[in-house]
Amino acid sequence: MHLTFGSKLTVVGKTILSVLGVISLLWIGYVCINLSSLGDRLTPDTVFGKADESVVVVHKPLEPDYTEPAFSFLAKNEFYAALLTHTERVQHFYFSSSRSVVLLERSKPWTIELIDRYFTSMGISTTVESAKSISLSNGWHALYNKEYLLLSKSGDFSPGESTVQWQYVDRKSSATLIQWRNGVAVIENAYRNSVAEISYISENASSIHAITDDQETFQDIIPAKFSEFEFFEKEYLQSISSKKSPLFEWVQTGAMIIRYDERTCIVTDCISGQDPIAILGNSLDESSVSSDKNKAFIRNVALPNQLLSAKSWYIEVFNNRVFIATTEQAIDDIIGAYETGATLSQDQSLRTRLFEKAPKRVSYRKINAAEHRSFSLLEHSKHTVVQQLGGKVAEPEEAEEEEETTASVRIDGGIAQLIPIQGTDFMFVLSKQNILYGINGDEEKWKRTINGTIVGKVGLSTSGNELLITTTSEIHQVTRGGNDVNGNAIKLTVTPLTEAVSYSWKGTDYLAIASEQLLTVLTKVGAQKSTIKLPFSPRESSIVVWSNAGDLTATIAGKNKGVNLSIDRKRKLNEFELPESDLWSVKTANGAIFIGIKQGQLVSINHKGIVSNLSGGKAISIKDLITNGKQQIIVVKTASKITFVTTDNKVLGSVTPSFNDISSASIQSAAGGKSIITLLDGIANKNYIYALNGQLISEESFDGSNISTLHRQSDGSLMLISQSNNYLVRYPIDN
Repeated sequence: MHLTFGSKLTVVGKTILSVLGVISLLWIGYVCINLSSLGDRLTPDTVFGKADESVVVVHKPLEPDYTEPAFSFLAKNEFYAALLTHTERVQHFYFSSSRSVVLLERSKPWTIELIDRYFTSMGISTTVESAKSISLSNGWHALYNKEYLLLSKSGDFSPGESTVQWQYVDRKSSATLIQWRNGVAVIENAYRNSVAEISYISENASSIHAITDDQETFQDIIPAKFSEFEFFEKEYLQSISSKKSPLFEWVQTGAMIIRYDERTCIVTDCISGQDPIAILGNSLDESSVSSDKNKAFIRNVALPNQLLSAKSWYIEVFNNRVFIATTEQAIDDIIGAYETGATLSQDQSLRTRLFEKAPKRVSYRKINAAEHRSFSLLEHSKHTVVQQLGGKVAEPEEAEEEEETTASVRIDGGIAQLIPIQGTDFMFVLSKQNILYGINGDEEKWKRTINGTIVGKVGLSTSGNELLITTTSEIHQVTRGGNDVNGNAIKLTVTPLTEAVSYSWKGTDYLAIASEQLLTVLTKVGAQKSTIKLPFSPRESSIVVWSNAGDLTATIAGKNKGVNLSIDRKRKLNEFELPESDLWSVKTANGAIFIGIKQGQLVSINHKGIVSNLSGGKAISIKDLITNGKQQIIVVKTASKITFVTTDNKVLGSVTPSFNDISSASIQSAAGGKSIITLLDGIANKNYIYALNGQLISEESFDGSNISTLHRQSDGSLMLISQSNNYLVRYPIDN
């Protein structure tokens, strides 16, 4: 019996094992088939296609200019931003602009452990769904195979027909933009050639052979002190213009828009033998034609919209060039600069700086203070070069190392204002796109968009606990947590002309704001307390609220007068004279004063209209007004130096730098009590550290552009805050 029982058990066991083996083989086959299918799907060619309006492939996350319109969708999705700042050996990031689909290509194969670690670093948890499928806690799904990781919000990533020639995607470029035009995928590779220069090369562009040397034709007519110019090659302008224009009958090479001295003038060359005045014929205002028939006023003639939208304009033919503007003065300014030799062709150093890295022959060129942009239309390609002017060409290795150590937070659109809370590690940062960031140390805690047009300056409340932001329709009191006080912004029933100021009176906090001839006082929660009529329209940033012998007083500046108002008694006390020059309003222990420059002298005007000269030498401009502890310090530029003067007329120190273009200046007390000064060279984009006696503290400089400030941390140390390629950069200052 024992042997028989054992034999039966052996048979049953073998049967079970056989069944399990078959099931296992089927399962392995099923998985292998699915893996094979999945693997075929996970390539750029099978993930992206005509279902995507465009595809952005980021190869070097710190290099692209994310303010470019083609990249703007990335900034709108926090997940995209997180992916670009957490690389985990990801070499190429593929983003669709129209579908929630992302493909991450890594240098080595993905594993479940790597994926879990990768998303954990972003604060996202993962759940394994199947052999190659993972769900993310932010609502996205992930599929992976070998070096590819596919992220999708809907799970459906069918790309439609794909016509992308992926071999033209230069994986060594900074980024690649792929767009479908007339059913054809156009590939544009972007290259950051230096800190200040980006090139774009488009493949499969329309074949337009239209490039010319605009410098040779127009350089001697462009004023050296122009603010902006744009050049359009003739054939290119015709191709983009929807209107026929008599202008094309006389133009030989192209047309240029010159913006100079706040005026705009169009300049074209002229085909030999052509007479633009005669071509315009019946459109001339006969009474306006000059005796030598080289000037006239034209009515109801359309030019290409890219040049001028107005249909009535002045024209003058001079030295075989044609000048067009809506005012005669604009034409006179350009010709006057030419006749006095104040042109770009005469300024060798400026000409070299503007053109040394730019292509010589172009279809289009635009230069202003921010950038030099040009492109050339070639056979089957378009070459674009964007150069950030004033930037210093850095070695790639040095730039990469610096970005890893200092570029901690990307600011969409670049920094407009830095507002550090001195004595803490926290600061508010306002971007040029009106996005407000709350940053603690090198960590972005939150960000939010401020809707509407911002009025006046952004600054801290009297308590220093909130940031006050005034728009044309509301007042924001933003806490360090990123929320408005009371949960919502204060809605305004008037349109403000100056920003709201906060003050505390008898233990209660208030806000005061000035609109057209009306001062409105609000409680901190937004309830209207009172209104007082103004005798004039206020200047921007002109309100000071202070106690005048126990009488709560608002002092407000208008165009050429100031007024004192009793807030408690709701009436005007008196008016006083003010200069029409730019003024900075200041609240001091002795009342309200206004700081300005009068006939080259730094002056203060008190609430009685009494003018007092301040020290500092011959003044050119006021760069800033800084609060350092209990001191309010005026940063004033003289002929060759920067001087720091307190509002009670004490000169703290001055610096004579080796450069003239001082973009930003700052002063703060270090841990030991001594003050440190920083100056930003706007041409070289370098920050330098000085002592109050004007001596360089260190030969070391710190990269930065446009704006910088000193931030005293909670431990008393100083941090230099600046901007580099739209990143907030932080440098500890050894003090």
